[in-house]
Order: sequence, then C-alpha cells, then structure tokens
Amino acid sequence: MIDLARLHHVVALARIGSFSRASEDLGITQSALSRSIAAFERHHRIRLFDRRRDGVVPTGAGRVMVERAKAILDIADGLAGELEAHGTSMAGDVSIGMGPMIASLVLPRLGAALFNGESGLRITASIKSGPDLFADLAADKLDFVLASPSHMQAALDFDVQIVATLPLVAMVRAGHPLAARETVAMAELSAWPFAYQQGPWQSSLRGVVCDNYHILREIVLTSSCYWFIPACFVADDVAQGRLVALPISDIGPQSFDMAVIRRRRRRLSRAALLVAEESEHLLRGFANFSPYQEEASCDAST
Repeated sequence: MIDLARLHHVVALARIGSFSRASEDLGITQSALSRSIAAFERHHRIRLFDRRRDGVVPTGAGRVMVERAKAILDIADGLAGELEAHGTSMAGDVSIGMGPMIASLVLPRLGAALFNGESGLRITASIKSGPDLFADLAADKLDFVLASPSHMQAALDFDVQIVATLPLVAMVRAGHPLAARETVAMAELSAWPFAYQQGPWQSSLRGVVCDNYHILREIVLTSSCYWFIPACFVADDVAQGRLVALPISDIGPQSFDMAVIRRRRRRLSRAALLVAEESEHLLRGFANFSPYQEEASCDAST
C-alpha cells in the first residue's frame, strides 16, 4: 500500500532540498522525516535522493517518482475536496475573479440563475486585470477565476479547465458608413475611432478607453466608434438592428479561450462548485452564438 503521508514527505523534500527546512514545512521533526524517507526507500528498494553536504537532490528514479507522487496527491486532494463539498451546505461565501468583459457577460446571468428566490449564497466578484487576478488566486483570496489562460504565467500552480471559445466580432451602429458593406478591410476599419478596454498595446489608438462594457456599448450605439466584442454580449442589439457585425476581409475569425482556473489542491466548498458549474454552463452557451444568423439570439441554456 502507498502511504499518502510519505508521498507528501517525498514531494516536500524534493521541492525544498533540505531535511531540516522540509521538516519545518511539514510540521514534523527532522528525525521523523529522515525515518520516513529511509523506510520508503527500504520498502520499495529504490534510492530516491542523493545526500550531499549542501542538501539533497532526487536521483533519476527519484525525479520520476516525485512527478508521479504529485499526480497521485492531486487526485487524492481533489477527491477529498469533492467529498467534503457534497457533505456540506449549499449556503456560503464564494469569491470569484474575472476581467471587465467577462464580468459584463457572466455576472448578470449568474445572478438570474442563482438568486431567483431564496438563497444562502453570497458571491463576491473581484473585477481586475489578468495578472492581478492570478496574484489574488495564488494568495487564496479567490475560489476560482474566469479568464483567458493566455494571460497566465505558465509557472503558476493552477488547474486550468478551458470550457469555451468565444468569438469576437467587429460591431458598429446601424447607419454607420461601414454598416452596409458586405466586407471591410482592417485598414478601412482602423481609420475610425475605436471603443476599447485599456491595455498597453492599445495606448496609441484613437477613440474611447473604458473598462465598463455597458458604457462602451452606449458609446458605440451613439457614435461612429467600432468595437470588438463577444458576439453574445450584443445579441439583442444585433437582433433588433441597432448594431451590425462587420465581416473583416483580411483577418481570420477572432476568438479567445475562456477557462475556469483554480489553485491546484484548493478544496472548493459545495457553494463554490455550484457557482463554478453554472459559470461553465453560461460560457458554453455564449460560444454557440453567431452574429450573422438571421435571428440573433443568445441562449445560455443551450
């Protein structure tokens, strides 16, 4: 039988490289850690670590063992979290993070889905840029984040579940000089003012910069600004003829992946699992919308 406690000892020692510091991290004595590692090596007839004057390093076999131990511990911790979640109340606090665009898409519908009657939930939404969200997630300030994994540093210890690819389309108001065109070149479009969220690569663009997508929508409806936006966000405006989607002739379809991102080995409450599941459901529904359908609609229940 594999002892999960000893797997924790092996992984901690490989990560820290010192019996004394690893034992402090684990909350056990150095002698207890030494006995645990020695017993593991003796029982399985394998040498996991080379002992050196400046510390310990995994052997070739030890490196393979450590990676497999990490995978086993992740599975065990995930199972423990699910069992705990299913055994607790649905009520509770849930902290989620997202950028302004996804917040504008998800939060109104999330509220409609989860607060249409009595509820013991309290959702706190943190709306920030990607790096700030991931810093908060790493510090255990958030249960999970809804964001594009392209904004995430590869080294961070997160689980990433991509749930949808959201199409981005160029939008202008009905009556805009470009609205009647069958196709538009990007150079023609960029001659007009742009409505967009602040970003370092966009600092030289002409137009309106705002992190509130509902305000950006009003600006586009009442000006000559163009806008790149997930198609579903303006479904009603497209269906009622207030906004028009512009096919761009010289660039391919634009989209971005959306994922539910959580800290590895973080146990979510049943309430947090419910909110994450509903968020995934909404995002998958958004991905199904096409702005070029004759009758545009955004049904997140599909």
